[in-house]
Amino acid sequence: MVRLSIWVGFGLLVVGLSTFGCASSEETPSEPAEKAEDMNPIPPEPDPELAAAGEKLFSEFNCKACHQVTGGDEAARGPEDGPDLHGIGLKRTQAWLRSHILNPRPHTVDSPMPGFAVNEDQLDAVVAYLQSLR
Repeated sequence: MVRLSIWVGFGLLVVGLSTFGCASSEETPSEPAEKAEDMNPIPPEPDPELAAAGEKLFSEFNCKACHQVTGGDEAARGPEDGPDLHGIGLKRTQAWLRSHILNPRPHTVDSPMPGFAVNEDQLDAVVAYLQSLR
């Protein structure tokens, strides 16, 4: 009876792990796992004027050379293109966006994106724009 209980318990553990994706060997992430503190559950709406200033800077810094903000087809993008930023304001925290703009390598090791030497006002504006992309 004890052996049966052990096998039943083991079976439930295996079923539970595979149900929640813990035992899946089919997917191997190409990027490091997302940290909970990097995710943005329900961010506040950014200041519209600050976001508009950030959109101008986004163009001036030529971010659109690598990033779309349309929600387009990722498969159509080239290997040197950055990700589509549509919806980034719901996916990342303000702290993560600030850090990534200044130095993307700790977040994405092989990123071709350069770090940007911007002042605090510019950084605040660009982050507000990115947070407005929902």
